[in-house]
Amino acid sequence: MNENVMALSEGDIQAALLEISSKKITDMTSQILLLEANLLACQNKLRAQIESSRDVLTELNTYKDDNTEKYDTMTKQIEKLKSELAGERSKVELSEQEITDLKIKIDSGYKAQIRDLKNQLEVFNGNDNTPQKKSNK
Repeated sequence: MNENVMALSEGDIQAALLEISSKKITDMTSQILLLEANLLACQNKLRAQIESSRDVLTELNTYKDDNTEKYDTMTKQIEKLKSELAGERSKVELSEQEITDLKIKIDSGYKAQIRDLKNQLEVFNGNDNTPQKKSNK
């Protein structure tokens, strides 16, 4: 073999190493820049999603608060209506008792009084049809 081809100087090797190292550094720098750009894009997207999530959470809390207020209001209205219903039931029961009492009074007292008054009216009018008067005639 030819000694000139095989004999490389130290300067040639250093120059070749420098060229290879420069290419590697350039390649790695490009990769690092690309990774940093991807990281930055991901961070921006994540920040936007976090902000969007906060907005959604705020909106949900607003709906929750509104619905809690509506629920409380409706619960109070239901309790008020239940109370009114109980009062109306009491009134109905009282009215039913009064009706029953009046029926008893009519059956036990007023019918007899009405019958007596009819008899007295007939006697007064001269139409005495009672058995006592017929037997005395």
